[in-house]
Amino acid sequence: MTGSLYFNTASLGLPSTDVIARMHAHMRVIEAKGPLAAAEIAQEELSALPQSAARLLGGDRDGIGRTTTTSATLIQMLGWCDLAGKRVLVTPHEWHSTLYYLALHKGAKVEPLPMLDLDAPDLSAWQDRIGEDVAVISAPMVSSITGRAYPIAEIGALKRPEGCLFLVDGAQALGQVPLDMAQLGCDGFVATRRKWLGGPRGTALFWMSQAKRRRVPVDVLEPFDLNDLSWIGALAAMNAALDEGVEQRRAAIRQRADVLYNGAATYGYSGPAPMTGAVTLHVPQARVEPLKAAFTARGITVKWPNPATDEPLSPRAPKGHVMLRLSPGLTATGQDLDACLACLKAAADGS
Repeated sequence: MTGSLYFNTASLGLPSTDVIARMHAHMRVIEAKGPLAAAEIAQEELSALPQSAARLLGGDRDGIGRTTTTSATLIQMLGWCDLAGKRVLVTPHEWHSTLYYLALHKGAKVEPLPMLDLDAPDLSAWQDRIGEDVAVISAPMVSSITGRAYPIAEIGALKRPEGCLFLVDGAQALGQVPLDMAQLGCDGFVATRRKWLGGPRGTALFWMSQAKRRRVPVDVLEPFDLNDLSWIGALAAMNAALDEGVEQRRAAIRQRADVLYNGAATYGYSGPAPMTGAVTLHVPQARVEPLKAAFTARGITVKWPNPATDEPLSPRAPKGHVMLRLSPGLTATGQDLDACLACLKAAADGS
């Protein structure tokens, strides 16, 4: 028995029944009217998308575009930057694909920024690193591995040379963190909808500042072959988040994370205190296999991150420990959390 309880939203959020129903409804339109007529009907429905996206991102409509993935679009944004002979500053939790792209860009020098205490961040050392030769500062809004949040607005307020762009990976933020592009002070923001927003795969949003738009128009980064059916589902997911209120959703998501974190602590598990919906625990090596067996028996899907491949610059688990990430779904119940905690307890009791 596998997959009956889902604790891997930070990798792939499961669409709600309402999102699935809306997509099914459009499939019936395709069957009844044919693909060409259905495409026209879809465009009418999707005409509301820019306004919903602007509300969700807190950004002007002219700067918002649709795309398929976070990583590919961030790399496209970087590709339009003049990096020759310049430094690119990255955080310790930079996603691997961005680092791999920059490693292939022979003209740029990639420089990791110092580790921050995210509970009380002091950006003075970061400010000292920002010189006239810095072309780009890149940061995730929320770490994929730990769910810990970076102080993006404060980073965006740091003094940087004219032409230096601040790019933000919002994949782990969209749907669970209220957003306001003006307050963030970034030049580019990209976020998939398949995680905390609960939208279909292959749907993502991006936003660019006017300064960035002067270098590359929004439509240049938008793929030509976007899937209407997926975007109808994405619009439904977006409107559900707006109707519920992202702040209210964040509170519910954090409450679940706190229950898991505090419960795990009573069984001797450690890890950074959650700041968003993901809980990352440091599991003693002796408990790993019993815990995997308990999760499998109960049908619980979790994530065992590999920092070396996922976020290569990020800290590793303490010696003799392995990282476990728990990110319950948007509809996870108290019984679901209890089932997960029971597995943690069983592994602790048996070790």
